[in-house]
Amino acid sequence: MRSCSHPLTHHARVEQQQDAVTFELWTHSLDRVTDMDVELARRIDAAIAALGSSG
Repeated sequence: MRSCSHPLTHHARVEQQQDAVTFELWTHSLDRVTDMDVELARRIDAAIAALGSSG
């Protein structure tokens, strides 16, 4: 997660559960989802896909 968000200088709320992780992304200063949030979501998805479901 850090490697995905660091280049964007952006952060996500991460909630870990026993069998799932949830990411909540939005730009706090604008109180909405921005293109930067969407890009971070894409990077997170790509990192998870690279690990596979057993990661």
